[in-house]
Amino acid sequence: MRGHRAGGAGCRRSTGDDDSHSSPSGQRPHSGAATETQAEEEGRARDQLAESDHLAGAAGAAHRGRPQQRPHARHDPDHAGDQLPQRGADGRILAFPSENTQWSIVGGAEQRVESNLDLEYQTGLLRDSPFSLTVESLYDRSGTPRFYGIGNNSYQINQTVYIDQQLGAYATLGWNITHAWQLAYTFAAKKVKVLGTTLPGIPPITSRFEGTFGIGTTHELLNRIALVYDTRNDIVIPSSGMEVVAYGGAASRDFDLDSSLFTEAGGDGKFYWSPYPSLVVATHVDLRYEPTTHRVPFWALSSLGGDESDIGGSQTLRGYGTSRFYDRDSFSANLELRQNVYSMDAFSTHIDIQVAPFFDTGRVFGSSSTFPITHLHNVLGVGFRGIAPPSVVGYVDIGKGHEGLAVFTGIGYPF
Repeated sequence: MRGHRAGGAGCRRSTGDDDSHSSPSGQRPHSGAATETQAEEEGRARDQLAESDHLAGAAGAAHRGRPQQRPHARHDPDHAGDQLPQRGADGRILAFPSENTQWSIVGGAEQRVESNLDLEYQTGLLRDSPFSLTVESLYDRSGTPRFYGIGNNSYQINQTVYIDQQLGAYATLGWNITHAWQLAYTFAAKKVKVLGTTLPGIPPITSRFEGTFGIGTTHELLNRIALVYDTRNDIVIPSSGMEVVAYGGAASRDFDLDSSLFTEAGGDGKFYWSPYPSLVVATHVDLRYEPTTHRVPFWALSSLGGDESDIGGSQTLRGYGTSRFYDRDSFSANLELRQNVYSMDAFSTHIDIQVAPFFDTGRVFGSSSTFPITHLHNVLGVGFRGIAPPSVVGYVDIGKGHEGLAVFTGIGYPF
């Protein structure tokens, strides 16, 4: 979810839609010791399905993060064949009244299923005042998200598709203890509906994973506290400093304490170093746990995949679609070398062109005793960035994992 630092360059989430060629090679150790066999993992999935049969059609939990926070597009290797011709339009307004305040309107619709509207306002960006604030309202409906099952070894052959419709309101209030230190409180109220749909050659989620927690209509209330240490020299185009976030939270279906969905605890760090003016070395690491869960929907689990990094949400793995892998806990790490290769002035605007080779790695796992830096999914790729200081970064990122190539475009750095 965006807004772990109020008024900062928050993180984003989009519901995953990915197609791939082959099965991932990583296996998931069980309880931090032996590696799970395929039969053990399938048995684990059957246990979850059996438990969820008691609530088939009941509500689950809403997404922790907000889809389409930065406008972007993706292409995955087998996706071209399942996109039916549709007419539609998308647009965005990005406004920067001052260095300390910004707001945006992003919206679009297509003639069949897709539509979205996202309104966001941020103030206190420079953290020079006692408080910073981020507020947002969001509607998003997508007909192409994918679900492959739960686990680090979920197989591409189990691919399904569903309609995801979300309506939410979010607010983060940050107390700027010093310029670098902030204590932030986030509240999110969301309603999510997951329905089965079909695309050519891809079955609906309701046929292959019937009874899985998360199918149906759900309400979620999330409360999160985060302690942030931020020394970045720029929140949009950083070249030095760091941002480290430690957070914990709890989510429920409503205000009743007995309706708890999950608790969360984690840490996220971004680090920037410029050995010389034209190069920035950017690194990112994220570790998230769900210590307790109560009939938690699949999309309220930790997840990995895509071009975005979201506190409490899907983490960057640019060889796969967003949220390709789900489980209770997750680890991810990323390295980029952002090299300026060309600069020019166009229409009174200075533009820098960057080439950024990158390496992404990560995994999901179901037990807190599992050592996270084993059986990783690895991605190598390259990004091309157009930068118009001080506020705009456009990108094209191309990554290759075990399941083929994935291409992402949009606005903003992945981390």
